[in-house]
Amino acid sequence: MVRRRRTPGPLRIAVTGSATGLGAALLKRLAARADVEELIGLDAVPGRDDRVLWRSDGTLAERLAGATTLVHLALSYDALAEPSTRRRLNVDGSAATLEA
Repeated sequence: MVRRRRTPGPLRIAVTGSATGLGAALLKRLAARADVEELIGLDAVPGRDDRVLWRSDGTLAERLAGATTLVHLALSYDALAEPSTRRRLNVDGSAATLEA
């Protein structure tokens, strides 16, 4: 079931963790939608989809400027990474995203 949009106007969707995996698959699906005006990709390494505006400069708030929707998929699931590194990427990164 698809929920009806609450806000009028064009969709500008930002996706964190968008260069690979689930984020890349979501961008591909969103790019096929007629009601999506702009896709903003946020990842440590930009992806290869030309339909996406890849932003890596400036603060997170600046990179999210203009977005009407945010999908936060960035995470580290590397079991070999130090716990402090995973916490910085997963917990602190999510907090920073919510604050932006």
